[in-house]
Amino acid sequence: VFAYLTPGVVGSAGRRGDANTNFVASGARNSTSDVMLDGVTVTTVEQNSGITDLKYTPSVDAVQEFKMQTNFFSAEYGQTGGAVVNMITKSGTNEFHGTAFYFLRHSDLNANNWFSNRAGRTIPFFRRDQLGGVLGGPLVKNKTFFFGTYEFTRQKNPHTFTATFPTDRQRAGDFTETRLGDGRMIQIFNPFDTFVNATGAVERRPFAGNIIPRSLMDPIALRALEFYPRQNQVTNPITNTNNWFEQGINRSRLNKTDFKLDHNLNDSNRVTGRYSFAHRRANPPNVFGEGNPAYPFNNGPNGDDTHSIVTDFIRTQNATTIFTFRYGLIYQNYFRNPMEPFDLTTMGFPQYMKENSTALVFPAFAPSGFDQLGTQGWLIMDRQEGVHQISGSMTKILGGHNLKVGAEHRIFFLDYLQPGYPSGR
Repeated sequence: VFAYLTPGVVGSAGRRGDANTNFVASGARNSTSDVMLDGVTVTTVEQNSGITDLKYTPSVDAVQEFKMQTNFFSAEYGQTGGAVVNMITKSGTNEFHGTAFYFLRHSDLNANNWFSNRAGRTIPFFRRDQLGGVLGGPLVKNKTFFFGTYEFTRQKNPHTFTATFPTDRQRAGDFTETRLGDGRMIQIFNPFDTFVNATGAVERRPFAGNIIPRSLMDPIALRALEFYPRQNQVTNPITNTNNWFEQGINRSRLNKTDFKLDHNLNDSNRVTGRYSFAHRRANPPNVFGEGNPAYPFNNGPNGDDTHSIVTDFIRTQNATTIFTFRYGLIYQNYFRNPMEPFDLTTMGFPQYMKENSTALVFPAFAPSGFDQLGTQGWLIMDRQEGVHQISGSMTKILGGHNLKVGAEHRIFFLDYLQPGYPSGR
């Protein structure tokens, strides 16, 4: 939110409030800014692109300073196409200080979703609990200090889904009521009944009565059809589009902690270290019904564990010379799984297809004119990524001038698994 208070910073495509780096700074491309926490990055770069991806944000009560730099920042800041967001976390002092907090949001205070209102559904349950606290103080007065935070967030929020699925008539092969928007019936042709017309072209004959005989229906297709939910609403009596609506509760939780230690070796040398950790899990609702493996929407049980580490050494050589050496690491392990596993052979597929599947999930079926059935392509994800950062600098004050020289080295690493359609399409 603070980023949008900076002149020249606007939301991407007019949006505001994105939690990541998806903003435009001074006309540069969106999602290319760097975010620094205690002097080291907490972003990675998406594979095969220059898009930066924010991996960790500290608890609000842990932030001592926040600075948004969009123009004319010094040469030490690279790896950015638009801006640098710089944050410094708090340190302990010679006195103990702490705070505790608890925030609550509840559906009783919220308005209903527009689509839920249209379908005559009541507002789904929503609740967000956020609690935590901070504590800082001395371990050894005037020498060693600590500062720690803990934050827990638990949320249950509504998800709504609208789709077009086969009607009861269409399930039985009867397409007499399958129509275009102007009311004309969509003719169904028999691919096994062809003839050569007067011009020599091969044409198909239409099915009698626009009804497909059950004897021509593939048994695997009939088995897959059983996994489609039944139509439960009418939004367009002519085309029967968007004839299914359902809602459910997405459950998520987040644990986040920061711990910082500062130690004065002597009057000239100071060592600082910080470790931050976030553990997130989310479980979207299976609106097809518990245990139904044919869930087609682009989400599933997911989560990540994020580690942020920084240590730096500062030496004050004299009144005009300061040396700084710093190491940082940002690392995240992310996963996203399908709703349910599935054995292809139970639907009638041959054993070799099961043996060659990279994941045992429900295969994707995408009939024309209807929403997809089965596991969404590229849904499954297993990703480990991060950045090692090493830097050093010397600051020298020369009269009215300030000279700073140094170097920085970043090592990006990525281990990525995301199969397209592991059980076929």
